[in-house]
Amino acid sequence: MPELDRRILLQALDDSRHQSAPLTPDLPLRLARGPGQADRSLLASIQPLPVPRDDQLVLVLTDLSEVMSARRQIEHDRQHDRLTGLPERRLFIEQLAQQLGPVADDGDGPALALLFIDIDRFARIGDHLGHAQADEVLQRLARRLQDSCHRSELLARWGGDQFVMLLRQAGDPDAALARARELLQRVSPDIEVGGLALGLGASIGVACAPRDGRDADTLLMRARTAMGRAKTAGGHRVASGGADPAPPPDPRQLGLETRLRQAIEDDEFVLHYQLQFALDDGRPVGAEALLRWPREDGQWLPGRFIGLIDEGGMTVALGERVIVQAIAQLRRWREAGLAPVPVSVNISPRQCLDDRLPELVAERLAQEQVPAALLKIEITESAAMHDPQHLRGLLERLRAMGVQIALDDFGTGYSSLAHLRDMPVDQIKIDPGFVGSMEQHAGSRAIVEATIALAHGLKVPVVAEGVESARQLELLRSLGCDQVQGFLLAHPLPPDALAERLRDGSSASDHISRCSPALSPPRIT
Repeated sequence: MPELDRRILLQALDDSRHQSAPLTPDLPLRLARGPGQADRSLLASIQPLPVPRDDQLVLVLTDLSEVMSARRQIEHDRQHDRLTGLPERRLFIEQLAQQLGPVADDGDGPALALLFIDIDRFARIGDHLGHAQADEVLQRLARRLQDSCHRSELLARWGGDQFVMLLRQAGDPDAALARARELLQRVSPDIEVGGLALGLGASIGVACAPRDGRDADTLLMRARTAMGRAKTAGGHRVASGGADPAPPPDPRQLGLETRLRQAIEDDEFVLHYQLQFALDDGRPVGAEALLRWPREDGQWLPGRFIGLIDEGGMTVALGERVIVQAIAQLRRWREAGLAPVPVSVNISPRQCLDDRLPELVAERLAQEQVPAALLKIEITESAAMHDPQHLRGLLERLRAMGVQIALDDFGTGYSSLAHLRDMPVDQIKIDPGFVGSMEQHAGSRAIVEATIALAHGLKVPVVAEGVESARQLELLRSLGCDQVQGFLLAHPLPPDALAERLRDGSSASDHISRCSPALSPPRIT
């Protein structure tokens, strides 16, 4: 027994000999074991004999080693993630707050950095291989990150496929960014699971204290926001929390985000529809579904809230509601005896990675008894380039059921022609920025002309968006464009107003007939 514990026990025994009813409390003691072995935890209790005798006591020693070990294990399990063995978020936040104490009290405190790590497209692994193998991948990723940690760094699992790392000796912001790039390299090598070699990437946001914040909440917010920017930019990259001090959270913005979540749950968003017209005779050939949020001060366009939708992780949920609503509207038009035109629905880059999309579309089309040919899914060119191989498989599943595919905002995404050639696309849409500037800029006109030629070479029709003047319409017709859409021809209309226009047989023939009858190349119809 260690000397100090032995002296405490002997003193307690001596004190108890002189009392008729020993009142000495239980004493926690240690019993030393051999080299390399942990000490035993004892509890000493001093009691009188049943029939008291002078100078005689009963000493009861209880070995609590296993109990104490179990308690320590329970506490460890409470603070650590079961799958990876890493600290969980509560323990990490406590450590982060403790380390930030000197920074909060003294602006010249030590420089710290927080890295927020999100594994790119991890949901696909669970969808394709199952949760057990997805868990195995997470465990191996966690070991990679843990093995790369320095003694001054703390790694934790934030939840799902997200990790956080605290750099206690970050140095300067450039050094923290360099460290984040090192971690990207640790994540990159393939992981073999189930006979497959999985290539992985990560998006990492970096926030530094005191530059980006002096408290845990602010630093986490800045790092997570930076991670979102890295992911939006295509993933497998690093983004900084910014050079300016973090602004305090705007309560109005936080309240609006909460209100948006409730609006999605309550199905408050509505769709308006903008018609598309054939450029040869002006007949309506389609309509694009455009999102609106009815508010007290009027209809809010997506530009006022779509950023918060994306930052709050609500993009997929809202996108699903738009698809459901558009298909239901097609059913209502058909029940009313109207022959509706195909409706285009835009899907976000995040939805492009959601393998549940084809199942959702198939389920809703069957439930509403709507022909698949009446639905057109629009993807942006930039989204198509994020993960073309995965997206191609998803789009082929949609086309197999008869859904059409349109490539939106063409000309803005720097796409590979090889990828475009292999992409299952039924229509190409020219970005309205090029249409709007082609009267003033020869370069924009050249891009429009080249896009039309490329689309016809791929044997798909092309639609020009954002047509707002008769001169633009005339130029597009001379270049052989197939279809047009814009305020010159039709503004977005609520469902009932659009139905009335279709019943009246309204077309864009008046506008088109005023265009000069310039000879145009053959169009794909």
